[in-house]
Amino acid sequence: MRSTILTLGIIMVAFFALLIIVTSGVEKSSFKHSAQEMHRLATTTDYVILPSELAKMPEYRLIDLRKPKAFIIAHKDGALNIPVSNILDDEFKMLFASAVPKVFLAHDPIHAHETWMLLSQLGYQNLLVMELLEED
Repeated sequence: MRSTILTLGIIMVAFFALLIIVTSGVEKSSFKHSAQEMHRLATTTDYVILPSELAKMPEYRLIDLRKPKAFIIAHKDGALNIPVSNILDDEFKMLFASAVPKVFLAHDPIHAHETWMLLSQLGYQNLLVMELLEED
C-alpha cells in the first residue's frame, strides 16, 4: 500500500514537472486586449479622425501606409511612408511608443484600420485612422 502511494506520488510530481517544463517554453500572447475589448474599441470608431479635425491638432505624425512607389508619386506634406508590410519593423517601435498621436492613412482604408488594430493589440496608444471623406 505504501509503495503504491509513493509510486503514485512520484508519478504526479513527474507529471507536474513535465507540465511546467512544456508550458514554460510556450510563447505567451503579446496582445494587450482580449477579443471582446478589441471589438468594443473597434466599434466605437473613436480612433477615426476627419481631415478637418486633424487640421486642429497641434501635433501629430501622419503615416502613409502605401507602397513606396505610390508614396513617391503623391503624398500629403509631412507624411512618413511606412508600408503595411514594414509596420512591425524594429526601427519603428520608438515612433509608435511615443506620446505623439500617430495618424494612419492608406489608399484602401482597410489597411489603415488593420494597422490601427494590430498596433492597438500590441499595446501602442495614440493611434488614429484618417477618414479621407468628410461627411456633410
